[in-house]
Amino acid sequence: EFCNMPGAEDQGEWMKDDELGDSLHAVLAVMGRDAAPLLLAMAEAVEEWLDLRGQAGRIPDRRVGTVETELRGQPISRAVQSYSLWMMHRALDAYQSLSEGDRERVDGAIVGTGWEPVLAYVPRHRLVKRGYDLVLS
Repeated sequence: EFCNMPGAEDQGEWMKDDELGDSLHAVLAVMGRDAAPLLLAMAEAVEEWLDLRGQAGRIPDRRVGTVETELRGQPISRAVQSYSLWMMHRALDAYQSLSEGDRERVDGAIVGTGWEPVLAYVPRHRLVKRGYDLVLS
């Protein structure tokens, strides 16, 4: 409902100490349960693809393979895109750029959501964008 109101002054107060509300924590937990394992599986599949090829230059941002994983206990097959690893780099870079205290606050806020392994992931390969192309840095 806050998004439907035009005036920020009508939307109430910010949460004390930038805390996350219980409802947002619950949303993050659903996303962490469903999306985080798939994201990590895709990142690892891209890394394995890069391990085998070790190529310089442009990397396909479309499909580089398929990953088999589970979603809510059901097996699924998903196309793997190198773009997913590049997007993960962006989130990890933002997280790593935080001060130690701010990283601790983020870590505390996501405890139990399933996102902890994503923020702990250390990519073996570094992808960057040059123009519209993904390349190894």
